[in-house]
Amino acid sequence: MMTKMNGLSLGLSVRIGGGDRQESARVLWLFTYFFCIVAASTIGRTAADTLFLSRFDSSQLSVMYLPQAASLIFTGFLLQRYANRIRLDRLIVMLIPIFSLAVIASRIGVGLNFTWVYPVMYVGYDIINFLMIVCFWQFASSVLDQRKAKRTIPLVGSGGIIGGIVSGFGLKLLAPLVGTANLIFFYAGLQLLALLIVIRLVRMCENPTESFGNLQKSGKVKQDKHTGEADEGLFQNVPHLKYIALLSGALVISLTFVDYQFKVILQDTLQNDALAGFMGSFYGFSGLCALLVQLLIAGKLISRFGVMTSILVFPLALLTGSIGVLMMPVLAMALLVKGSDKVIGDTIYSSVNQLIMFPISPRWRNRAKSFLDGIIRNGAKGVAAISLIILSPLLSIQQFSYIIIGILGIGI
Repeated sequence: MMTKMNGLSLGLSVRIGGGDRQESARVLWLFTYFFCIVAASTIGRTAADTLFLSRFDSSQLSVMYLPQAASLIFTGFLLQRYANRIRLDRLIVMLIPIFSLAVIASRIGVGLNFTWVYPVMYVGYDIINFLMIVCFWQFASSVLDQRKAKRTIPLVGSGGIIGGIVSGFGLKLLAPLVGTANLIFFYAGLQLLALLIVIRLVRMCENPTESFGNLQKSGKVKQDKHTGEADEGLFQNVPHLKYIALLSGALVISLTFVDYQFKVILQDTLQNDALAGFMGSFYGFSGLCALLVQLLIAGKLISRFGVMTSILVFPLALLTGSIGVLMMPVLAMALLVKGSDKVIGDTIYSSVNQLIMFPISPRWRNRAKSFLDGIIRNGAKGVAAISLIILSPLLSIQQFSYIIIGILGIGI
């Protein structure tokens, strides 16, 4: 396998430019790492959703968004507050085995038919997936050469898209064969494979302490001698952060409502393994479309129009789709809107989000990422969750589109 990886890295170095085989090898391993965690996320999320939706009705679904959001907010707070006290690579190596053990324990709970395990999985798997993704991008930004980020970030991101495709179509085949509950074993296995890749990438670093070392110890911030950024606040050092935060918050609230619309419409149509198989096909086909966008459109769009214009593509697509749901609240239209999250959100918008952070000094980059991922996005999900509890008895699925359109208008 190592020989094949070396051969692939040689070919990849031509595409990246500069003949840097070491950088190409890092990109290839990060590609595989992202493949594993997105594939794991797709399988785990599908298993949790299917098991929950097959046992609880839509009124209980709307309530689940609140503990889900509260848990993510608390996790984000802990991540921002304490994660910088542990070297990033060591944090990841510590967390993944804990996650895998927790996932296996949840499978035992399903086997024993504990009713409480399904809501716990619905919330818990989201926390695991959130931490895996956030840690991945922080890890990737520590490993990659920032000067080549515009070329390497889309390549690394393609690993996640292909992981979504393979796991999506794999679900269509696996769910009827092994049953939805046993998909959990694949979820844990892919996490452990990601752990091996992390260990390999750390060994490739000449100075892991410098690459992954934290700039804060014992809660005290060290002085940045080169930039003079001493004790100024986050917003002073990242002036555009407030605008990104506003757009991110608007998108998260909108996507939470879109997800609720999608699942309620889907729940009325399919159940159990048929539901898992359908969701697998959805993730597979949307992943194929996303791959085409990533390879053929994303890079060219960002290079030609820049990040600040490209970042608006996703909210505009979501706005258009929500108008469609308002006019035609059927499964096909809900699939298109939900699919835009995968096809555009996970490609163009995701790449732009990472590129926006690269010019920021290392001291503030991870803090800004943690602020956006842990506080803003999860806080917005909390607002959306409370809104769902209040509004779901009052509004039809179709009428939620009015709110989505208004929120997206503010964000844009």
